[in-house]
Amino acid sequence: MTKIGRNKPCPCGSGRKNKHCCGTGVSDRDFLPSSAEFFNEQGNSLADQGRFIDAILCYERALHINPDFAGAWNNLGITYKEQGLLDKAVFCYQRALTIEPAFAGACNNLGNALKELGRTEEAFACYRSALALVPDSVQVNTNLGNILYDLDRHYEAIPCLRRAVEDEADFSTLYKLAYSLRVTGSNSEAIICCQRALTLQPKSSAALINMGSAYNSQGRLNEAISCYGRAQSIDPDFSGTYCALLMTLQYAYSISSDELFATARQFAAKFEAPLQTVRNTEEQALQPGGKLKIGFVSADLHNHPVGYFLEGVLRHLNRDSLTLIAYANQTMKDSLSDRISSCFDEWVTVSGITDEQLAERIRLDGIDLLIDLSGHSNGNRLLTFARKPAPVQATWLGYANTTGLDAMDFILADPVTVPPGEEQFYTEKVWRLPETYVCFTPPAGDIPITGLPALHNGFITFGCFNYPAKLNDSVITCWSDILRDVPDSVLLMKYRNFDHETEREVFQQRFRKCGIDPARLRFAGASDREEYLAAYQEVDFCLDPFPFPGLTTTCEALWMGVPTLTLKMSRGMYGHNGELVMKSVGLDDWVAESIKDYRERARKLAADLEGLSALRSTLRQTLLASPLCAAERFAGNLEDAFRGMIRMSTAVESTLTTSGEPLQPHGLTGQDAA
Repeated sequence: MTKIGRNKPCPCGSGRKNKHCCGTGVSDRDFLPSSAEFFNEQGNSLADQGRFIDAILCYERALHINPDFAGAWNNLGITYKEQGLLDKAVFCYQRALTIEPAFAGACNNLGNALKELGRTEEAFACYRSALALVPDSVQVNTNLGNILYDLDRHYEAIPCLRRAVEDEADFSTLYKLAYSLRVTGSNSEAIICCQRALTLQPKSSAALINMGSAYNSQGRLNEAISCYGRAQSIDPDFSGTYCALLMTLQYAYSISSDELFATARQFAAKFEAPLQTVRNTEEQALQPGGKLKIGFVSADLHNHPVGYFLEGVLRHLNRDSLTLIAYANQTMKDSLSDRISSCFDEWVTVSGITDEQLAERIRLDGIDLLIDLSGHSNGNRLLTFARKPAPVQATWLGYANTTGLDAMDFILADPVTVPPGEEQFYTEKVWRLPETYVCFTPPAGDIPITGLPALHNGFITFGCFNYPAKLNDSVITCWSDILRDVPDSVLLMKYRNFDHETEREVFQQRFRKCGIDPARLRFAGASDREEYLAAYQEVDFCLDPFPFPGLTTTCEALWMGVPTLTLKMSRGMYGHNGELVMKSVGLDDWVAESIKDYRERARKLAADLEGLSALRSTLRQTLLASPLCAAERFAGNLEDAFRGMIRMSTAVESTLTTSGEPLQPHGLTGQDAA
């Protein structure tokens, strides 16, 4: 029970002492034995002792004497809430506010009760009103910051959480502030907050993971890996640490495919193996030729690259032969979510249920084929897949590498992203779609392609709009060499991180160490998608990072008439993404074979302004005519893959296509099927 003695800080969060707030401001000596104030104070004393029933009787007597006693209504609400009687508490707080609309404490308390009842938007409105009345209240700032954090409204949460930790910070608020800072791109400040949090809880694996992710976002991969290692030593049973580590290892140039595969298998040995006993053992009759029930599990069914690649495909899948169910591990819905959701027969929000509960729901839904769209990325539900809730399971699109799971039957790829000889780095059987494993949905806005900037600037502008974690030391060194090779050239980097001066300084310093004047670096921060795409009008051509090249960014650049110089890497599917995109539009000469070749091609391409200008005017149409935008054709290939994977899993005509002909090379090879 929160102490509500009159000389203590008022628990309502107003920032005042109780005797000046809910305690009505009447001194002990002034009470009359039969007054409302007397019974209110008696209620406070009894509540302090945990005698809640007696306290309620006192508050009720106070209110019988004075029905307009706002403080007594508030205290009665506090006592009801302590007993878990939330509806009664809400009624009391509302009565207090009817009597005294500017009662900040009651407003804050009402928000608390509504939040516990799951009435989040109403709670948010209460906290916002309370903050308008007492803007410096630590408790109200904390409450409003927490609910904004829970709603993924991190930009709005930051000012509240900052105020909450100014004087005396608690671990939870510091952690949430650090997280909100990180996801909005302010990584340097996030690291400082994590360090403060770790002084309060040195053994917090969550704070270490958060700090590692902030280092990761700055391309400081060694520091990130160190944080994850410390987190694993503290809490070796938390699967999220392994996922964060795997994501970071993919950005590191020095990590081999063998090391990535071994780490993925360690994840499976640690977290999948113990779940084999709870796997679904019931036989489910599968009919590859009949109507199939396909489930998609993702946390990214919104304005996110996964959403961008899904949208066009979903619109062209045959709803007469497929039933589509989305298991959305997200609370956020936006305009893209609205468009995507109409393509599903059912949309199930699963962010509030456990992996075991989700697995049971999928079993009850009778899913024939379950598609993972996350891999080891944020919001994944791999431990649901580890329980094998569906007879056939495949991973696609969101991760572009092996999950390491034995329960994941297939990975969808293509001839470029998993060339022959690289199947050994996947626990899944590799199912190659005939042309490409992705299908880009062209942006809705009609943003014009402008002329080549170099023709009027007098210098080349290189661009990179990728996640800065991809800019490892090898990339920075290579790009620094290219900037020296091409006199007066500049590099424009765009990402939300670069809204913050501290983040710009991190990369200026990294390039300065390689001898590049920061004046040759240009930065742009967050923007809506239309403004983001328009920013390519300032770029002559893009430089792809390695070993993790762009995919969405490369397609978007092509849409804006901007080609990307990429480096072919045998490092999981993702290492071939740049190669896939550029080859799909016939620009094989924009795919380098080595860092030396990459540097030389950059120099030659930068010298050919006439060629760059001519290419710029044709790229959008070339992209639209390529397999990357052939949504209807891609959807047909994808449905064929769904049926083929089920056919192979049921060992019915496992070596034949639906037409009875042998599988083509884009399908499973003999080695894949073994």
